[in-house]
Amino acid sequence: MVKDEVKDLTVKIVLEHLKTKECLIFLFGSQLNPSVLKGSDIDVGLLCEGKIDDHKLALIKNELEEKARTLRKIDIIDFRKVDDKVFLENALGRINIWHQTPRSKTFLTSLMKPSNV
Repeated sequence: MVKDEVKDLTVKIVLEHLKTKECLIFLFGSQLNPSVLKGSDIDVGLLCEGKIDDHKLALIKNELEEKARTLRKIDIIDFRKVDDKVFLENALGRINIWHQTPRSKTFLTSLMKPSNV
């Protein structure tokens, strides 16, 4: 499992770069498995009101890699940019929420609604 200091640093850096607290920040992926391997990467999901600029995501990732005291790779995924419904279902099936507000909590519900195609 991810140490609290990595979690706290991640939330701090994300919120500083995005200039908003209206963003759901969560852990997903292999780190939530009880039998997680020591070398498994840390998958962090972001779900904000709109899509996050690629440059801003790169800045967040670079700062995390620089400041986090972990040898693990940290992946940051903007879930507003994910179109693969199977990936969404799998990734969002089990998450550990690190930061949310009453408003950002609704972003997850709206993302999982079936689209009218």
